[in-house]
Amino acid sequence: MLMYILKKTESEIREVFAPKVDGLINLDHATKDLALEKFVVFSSVAGVMGNSAQGDYAVANAFMDNYVSYRN
Repeated sequence: MLMYILKKTESEIREVFAPKVDGLINLDHATKDLALEKFVVFSSVAGVMGNSAQGDYAVANAFMDNYVSYRN
């Protein structure tokens, strides 16, 4: 069942954020001293287009898109 973000608990939102947000930050820290030719991440169009039933997922993807710009 899809739940709107306002009805989700903090724990449920963190569960959605963790793979994309924490995973990306940890990967960045783990590779910070490597001379990488590419740093590829896989976000979703949900970060740009949004999805009212999955606001937390859309925010996590938008974070990824913005974080790679910051890292670059």
